[in-house]
Amino acid sequence: MTPEPLTLASERHWTWQPKAAGALRRKRLYRRLLSNTLRDLPVINSWNVLMRLVRAIVGLALLAVGLYIIIGEHFAGTSADATLNARLYIVRAPIEGKVTLAVQSIGARISPGALIAELTDQRFDTARLLELDRDRTNQQIELDRLDGQREALSASRSRFDVQSTDYQRGRVRQIEARIAETKAAQDAAATRLRQADAEFRRANELSTRGVQTAAHLDRARATYDVAQQELESAQQRVKYLETELTSARDGIFIGESCNDAPSSAQRI
Repeated sequence: MTPEPLTLASERHWTWQPKAAGALRRKRLYRRLLSNTLRDLPVINSWNVLMRLVRAIVGLALLAVGLYIIIGEHFAGTSADATLNARLYIVRAPIEGKVTLAVQSIGARISPGALIAELTDQRFDTARLLELDRDRTNQQIELDRLDGQREALSASRSRFDVQSTDYQRGRVRQIEARIAETKAAQDAAATRLRQADAEFRRANELSTRGVQTAAHLDRARATYDVAQQELESAQQRVKYLETELTSARDGIFIGESCNDAPSSAQRI
């Protein structure tokens, strides 16, 4: 016995249909089954789908913005305002007035010796003018005093020069006279020495003969020795005076009770 084909009924359970149903019945059965299946599926709301899509797009956009901010803080450069302190120079003026800057702008370059500013005193400072005039008068008085002092010193110097020259000449003449006197004394001592020598020889000869006593011979010998010492002293005196004369001619005085230069020469 051949079983009959199964068909799907509207009550959603299987039933046996006779094999004699044709292709038309099977077609209708498939069409009904598809219609029931589509009817049982949930209805898709297009508005909900659109909102979900919008929320997804907005979330992705916010995520991209957040990532950009977080990553950009690490790679982006930063800047801040800074202040540079310039060098300050204080310029003071002895007078009051109006300052006019010659520099066109602050921070401009200037060359050495260039004019920076001008100070103009609009008011006539009489007190300052009188003070300067008084200072000028005092300076002129001091200058005149120094000129007079210089002229007085020049006159005194000339007078001292004349005195020093006259003293030197007089000193030279005085030493020359002493040398002449000493040489005369030297000649006299030489004469006395010759005389004493002759007397000593004669007394020695007479004493040898026994005609004259020994005392007379001793006096003759003493006279000879004294004459010899006087001659030597005169010679040394001449040498000393000649040395003093040479120094006096050079302006240096080495005599007894005399400085190396006169007081007039020391005051020049």
